[in-house]
Amino acid sequence: MSFRYWAFKALIILSTLGLLAAGAYGCWHIDIRFDPMKLLPEDTYLKQFVHSYHTGYPFKGWPAQAFSGNVTYDLEEFEKLDYVRYI
Repeated sequence: MSFRYWAFKALIILSTLGLLAAGAYGCWHIDIRFDPMKLLPEDTYLKQFVHSYHTGYPFKGWPAQAFSGNVTYDLEEFEKLDYVRYI
C-alpha cells in the first residue's frame, strides 16, 4: 500500500494544507456588494425616481452656500418654531 511510505503521507498532508490555505485566502478576499435597487421591479415609481435622480444629480447635487443673519433664539424659543419665514 502507498500509505506506508512517509513521503506519500507528507505529500497528502502538504497538499491538504495548501488547498486549505488557498480556500481560506479566497474566502478572505470575497467582495460582497448589495444593491437594493436591483430588487425593485423595473416599472415602479421608486425605480424611475432613483434612475432620474442619478441621471439629473450624478454627484448628489451641486455645492452651495447658505447665508443668514444673526440668530437670536435660545433653545426653548427655537423649538417653538414650526416654519421658516422668508423675507
